[in-house]
Amino acid sequence: AFREAAKRAGYQQRNKFADISVWRSISRPYLVQKNPRCLVIGKYGGTIALQFPEVEMALSSRIDDCSLEKLEQYSMLILSGANWHSKKQAEKLISDYALSGGKVFIEMAGMPPNVLAKQPEFLGVYGEAVSIRQEIEVRGEDTRVILPPVWQQEGEWKAYVPMGLDKVELEFSYYGNQAPILGYKMLKGKKIWFLGANLSYHAYQSGQSESARLLKKILDLQTEYSGDTILPLQDYEASEEGFRMSYRLEQDAEVIVPISLLDGLVVKLDGRRIEAGNYENLLKLHLPAGTHRLEMSIEKTAIFTWGKYLSLFALLLVIAALVWLKRAGDKE
Repeated sequence: AFREAAKRAGYQQRNKFADISVWRSISRPYLVQKNPRCLVIGKYGGTIALQFPEVEMALSSRIDDCSLEKLEQYSMLILSGANWHSKKQAEKLISDYALSGGKVFIEMAGMPPNVLAKQPEFLGVYGEAVSIRQEIEVRGEDTRVILPPVWQQEGEWKAYVPMGLDKVELEFSYYGNQAPILGYKMLKGKKIWFLGANLSYHAYQSGQSESARLLKKILDLQTEYSGDTILPLQDYEASEEGFRMSYRLEQDAEVIVPISLLDGLVVKLDGRRIEAGNYENLLKLHLPAGTHRLEMSIEKTAIFTWGKYLSLFALLLVIAALVWLKRAGDKE
């Protein structure tokens, strides 16, 4: 499946080492134009990102480590195992994002429990723990899907279902009671969607199954990699001092430079220093339209200076100790 998807996206296999194969799309230096659509925040975000290549994982699992300006770069936001520094601030941030037009999906699994209820709780919706030992029938207005259990431990499929929703779109029966799998909470006229039964994990574990197709339909995300917009570079130079290159853009864009974002990395645009961002440990830049010159180099960080002083101090201690020992020997 990967080989076919890579070829469709314009990649060719360049080399192979034991069980590792190396694929490249173009053989010249380039930038990748970032086309953000969906951001996932939380410790379980990788489960979703592995299923949907167009999803970007946040650097932090804490909601309020992101700014509203950052969130508004994406049309969709998924919280999966997310937490926060301040719950009040996190809820306000999600509320403001939804009011700005963003679509929000929330999974309760992994969220901090409410102190009194001992259950995950966010925006007034509680996560009710369920243990499922057999297949479930998911029902909705035009949906009927059978999901087999995902065995975890002691023969149980342990999950959360959201309670306190304004409307339930998909549900299953749990000991005769309604157990939501998809529903929403109205917040100032906007829908905040909640997913139940750990559906993303079920879809990940079961692969190309009914649950995977159901999750794809709910999120409206693509499971196939469609390729990126490649921006070839001109006048590329690499030396011990760093990298120099030119680019041309028709309009302002956020781009990924395929090099590691190292401590001390300095980026200059037309000779002026600009901010370097982090995209999954790669260098991310906001670049203006037109033809411009980029320079990247590594400067010595504060830890290097402290290390130099520490080494000098240690050397002085050794010299002082040797002098003291010599004088002590002379006295004897």
